[in-house]
Amino acid sequence: MIPTVAAVKNLFESCLFPIGENFSRGVAIAGFRTGATFNPAALVANRDQIIELLAGLSDELRSDKGAPISEMTVTKDGKVWGSDLNAEWLLLMGVAIEKVTLWRGGSARTSRCRIEP
Repeated sequence: MIPTVAAVKNLFESCLFPIGENFSRGVAIAGFRTGATFNPAALVANRDQIIELLAGLSDELRSDKGAPISEMTVTKDGKVWGSDLNAEWLLLMGVAIEKVTLWRGGSARTSRCRIEP
């Protein structure tokens, strides 16, 4: 599935805890511009959708060395689907379900990620 801003935003929001709910047992992931504490049950329920969206991203992200974080904004057919923030939401969900490995550099520009098989 090719990611869209609306699909990623809706999925990201559905993986978070509802306002007012205790999130102390959540899956906390720090990004570069944002972070999130995900509801583990929501991650399990939405895992297949997250994987489908990741599958629509550039194949460069599947290489052994991974790719720059900026590749998260590029689809398999080379089109930009969203902003860096939208891509970060998908990155955070991918890390949370252990389908994305993130190697942090000093900034988003020097960091790399890899979509796991």
